[in-house]
Amino acid sequence: EKTDWSKTTTATVSYGHGIAVTALQVVNAFAAIVNGGIYRPTTILKRKDQTPAQASHRVISPETSLMMRDMLHYVVNNGTGGKAKSEIYPIGGKTGTADKPLNGTYSEDARVSSFLGAFPIDEPQYALFLVVDEPKPREDSFGYATGGWVAAPAFKNIVERVGPLMSKE
Repeated sequence: EKTDWSKTTTATVSYGHGIAVTALQVVNAFAAIVNGGIYRPTTILKRKDQTPAQASHRVISPETSLMMRDMLHYVVNNGTGGKAKSEIYPIGGKTGTADKPLNGTYSEDARVSSFLGAFPIDEPQYALFLVVDEPKPREDSFGYATGGWVAAPAFKNIVERVGPLMSKE
C-alpha cells in the first residue's frame, strides 16, 4: 500500500519518529539481520525445520549480515552498549532511547529505553529485545535513563542467567 508522507515525516522517520511496530516485529527483523540474512516468520509452533521453507526468504546478503554483526559487536565493545558486555558470551546489540508520544507531540519527561541484541554474536542463536517503560534517572547512572544505562546492563544479566540454560537443550 502506497502512503504519501509529508516532508516532515520523511525527515523524521529516519530516527524513528512516526513509526510504530511491535516488539515481536522488531526482533523478527533483527534476527534476519544477524542470522545470515534469512527472514523466518515467527511461530510458537515447534517444528523440525522451525518454519516452512516457502515462508523463509533472503532479505540481505550473508556479507551484509556479517558486517552488521561486526557493527553490533562494536556497539557493545566500544559504544553506547558497553554495559551489555559479557565475559561469558560475545554480545552484539543496539541501544535505544525514545521520548514517548503525548497528545500529538513527544514528552520531554517520559521515555522508553531499550536494548536489542543477539548472542553469541559471532554465530547468533538467540535474540532478545529488552524494553524499559519510563525509567527514572538514578544516582548510580549519573542521572541518565537511557538504553545504555538502563536496558543494556539488564540485558547482560538476563543473558548470563538464561544463556547456560538455553545451551542445555
